[in-house]
Amino acid sequence: MNRRTDRSRQPAGRLGFTLVELLIALFVGLIVAGVAGTVFVSSMRAYSTQTLLIDTRQEVRAALDIMAAEIRMAGFDPLRRANAGIAVAQVNTICFSMDNNMNGSVDDHDQEKITYYYNPENRVIYRQLYQGMKEDDPPPQPLTNEDEVSAMTFSYLDENSLPAASVEDVRIVGINLTFVEKDAGGRAVSRSLVTFVALRNRVILPYKGGA
Repeated sequence: MNRRTDRSRQPAGRLGFTLVELLIALFVGLIVAGVAGTVFVSSMRAYSTQTLLIDTRQEVRAALDIMAAEIRMAGFDPLRRANAGIAVAQVNTICFSMDNNMNGSVDDHDQEKITYYYNPENRVIYRQLYQGMKEDDPPPQPLTNEDEVSAMTFSYLDENSLPAASVEDVRIVGINLTFVEKDAGGRAVSRSLVTFVALRNRVILPYKGGA
């Protein structure tokens, strides 16, 4: 007597996953998702840090450019009657004037007298107009945010690029800004921006002739 095998009871192939396989796949998926999330968070932190570094550097650079542009015009005195020039030349402060409206005098308008100074208490660079020229001085305007610049120094050179003996001898003004930023690893790093400004109106010796 021949026995026929009931083929309908024997599956031709596996058509699904076992519970163990599903759990393994889920576990692997969670690991991959966790790694991807960690990488994403790290990337976002690095991007945010880099953005902050760029913003800080741009703000300090902008302050340096503003000071350099105005200091370059110190002593502008086309009629040679305004006695314009550098009045104060200190390590953290510079005060200078120019005859912008060309009327032969330094006035308390037209931004003809400017003072730049650094306040070490809040670590801010300030720009002051017409200091001592009016009954009430206009309030100083900050060029940088608090705690953004750790140091600012001016240096003053004569026509031979040597330290100037007096304000009358100043032909070049050096500006050195130091600021602290954090690198991608969160470590504080000190950076410096340095520029030297040749005074356009004092490159040659002052006019000493009559009238």
